[in-house]
Amino acid sequence: MAPTTSAATGPRLTKGFEESLADTVALARYDRLSIQSNGARVFALEVAAAASLGLITNEGPDGFGRVWYVTSKGIDWLEGADL
Repeated sequence: MAPTTSAATGPRLTKGFEESLADTVALARYDRLSIQSNGARVFALEVAAAASLGLITNEGPDGFGRVWYVTSKGIDWLEGADL
């Protein structure tokens, strides 16, 4: 039996991802986004991307917590986003 090879994979662009990312950052800014909420689970990719980009954090004055907060970088990004 001959070995099989999979097709090469690469980055996948998600249609509308920037809008979804902006919605997630806005949710952290204007509402409560708990780290274990249904919203955080449904939009796990957006939450991970926003945190990696430094747009949101769960670090507060007393250490790490259970809620995502928007950072100053996130506010600047939201205000400059052309969506």
